[in-house]
Amino acid sequence: MSRVLCRCSRRVSHHCALPGLLALWMAVSPTASADVSIALGSAVGMTSSLSTGSGQVAQGEWSYTLRPGDNVRSLSKEMLDNRHTWLELLRHNNISSVSDLHTGSMLRIPLDWLRQRPEPARALAVTGHALFRTRADQNYQTLSRGTRLDVGDEVRTEDGHVVIQLADQSIVRLGPRSSLTLNRLTRFGKTGMADTRMRLEQGNLSTRVHPLSDPRSRFEIETPSAVAAVRGTEFRLAAKPESTRLEVTKGKVAFSNEYHQALVPAGKAAFISGIDPIVITDLPNAPKPPASPGKIQKLPQTLTWQPVPAASGYHLNIYNRENGAWVASAKLEHPVYQLAGLDNGKYDAQLSAVDINGVQGSAKPVNFSVDLEAHAADLTAPAADAKTAAQRPLFKWNFRGENEKARVQVSNAEDFQQIVASSEWSPAAQASLAQPLAPGQYYWRVQTRAGGNSRAQSATRSLVVLGSIPETHIITINYVDNQVRIFWEKIPQVESYRLQLASDPNFTQILREETLQETSVAARLVPGQHYFVRIKGVPKGPLGSHWGPGRELYVK
Repeated sequence: MSRVLCRCSRRVSHHCALPGLLALWMAVSPTASADVSIALGSAVGMTSSLSTGSGQVAQGEWSYTLRPGDNVRSLSKEMLDNRHTWLELLRHNNISSVSDLHTGSMLRIPLDWLRQRPEPARALAVTGHALFRTRADQNYQTLSRGTRLDVGDEVRTEDGHVVIQLADQSIVRLGPRSSLTLNRLTRFGKTGMADTRMRLEQGNLSTRVHPLSDPRSRFEIETPSAVAAVRGTEFRLAAKPESTRLEVTKGKVAFSNEYHQALVPAGKAAFISGIDPIVITDLPNAPKPPASPGKIQKLPQTLTWQPVPAASGYHLNIYNRENGAWVASAKLEHPVYQLAGLDNGKYDAQLSAVDINGVQGSAKPVNFSVDLEAHAADLTAPAADAKTAAQRPLFKWNFRGENEKARVQVSNAEDFQQIVASSEWSPAAQASLAQPLAPGQYYWRVQTRAGGNSRAQSATRSLVVLGSIPETHIITINYVDNQVRIFWEKIPQVESYRLQLASDPNFTQILREETLQETSVAARLVPGQHYFVRIKGVPKGPLGSHWGPGRELYVK
């Protein structure tokens, strides 16, 4: 353990270049803060930084070398904002005529003349409950995958995780109970320069920043109480109102407050709190990664690894390599973790040790894939061709695969073209329907699912729900001279209708009885006589039916 003491401004900055992607993890309390500025790339024609701490573009210039086919007028229209013209650009470069320009000529362009173009981000993946609100609408809305996020939008997580993808393919992973506002997402024409700024009001996040093509680009994350500047390194921050912890896994970070500063190398953690000296300690050793399970075709499966001496626990994050989703995050007391509930796909598990002070060491990756296959379930109850008086029968089956879920589907046709009822997906081997089934003939089956995208169907069984179909009511009667047309309602589970015409209201004197397929009929009646008519549905299958109420007919 070492102590470093000196005075400086409140800023955390980093001093080493890292090729390729850059990852930054940050965890803060609701009242803590951190500000991150990231810039990668080679300096070409740089005369000053991109922007000042106030958010305004600093005085400086960007140099552009003319290429074959370039035209100063079209270049100015494309790169300059609306306040400046190609003539001003010529005067700024002390060029009297466009004829003085040729391929290879260099133009100096003030940074604050460049066109600034906002570039939206999007929610790449959402797990659990997350909300967002726009700058124009302060009402929170549910955040879903693919949602566009613009400057000024705020993302808030409850119990879930959100993966945000920026226009340059950089990734921001927002943990549970966190709030992030996108303060600036700007591109400067075709210069390759970018200005990206966010504010983490509370919670935690990690980032994987795409290498920036211009050294004057800025990637900054601000929090309520601290500042960190990054140039090609990997580190984590955990902030509380009274203290901040830094963990450096690659490169070096200049860590400071208004009283002290220290250059913290990789493999070290640093603690800073008010006027107390900075305390620097070693990061826990990385665990020896467990053997990769390779392609997993059966879940659950257990990961184990060798204990790390002096580690008080371990931290494990699982990411989907195909869509970037943050699938799981776990704090573990022992070197064992059970993989379960994963959909088919490719995954990265990031494993690190944690010491007694909560300091997290470097992560060791474990790559694996999940490829589960669903199997058709064996139906057990009700039996085939069963008849039941229960309108919500209990369906049962046996699973034939591992880590499967199932649901019951019920149709009134054997081809299942129309599903009349279905249960929710569940790992249970039985289910009942939320709504009762009307009496009638049905067909049921069980659909199984494994790994999210593998499905199988069971055999089909028939089922009769006993009871009676509803009475058939006459809707209306129309008279034209001595002719009458009768209309009645259409009843489900009916294959035909019986009509009775009688001379008395008790239907003891039946004059005519017919079987009809339609729901209307026309008849000629003798004027001056009273008639009575009623309808009964003829059901499909072993169901009961009753005559509907009679109606009187009379032709003058």
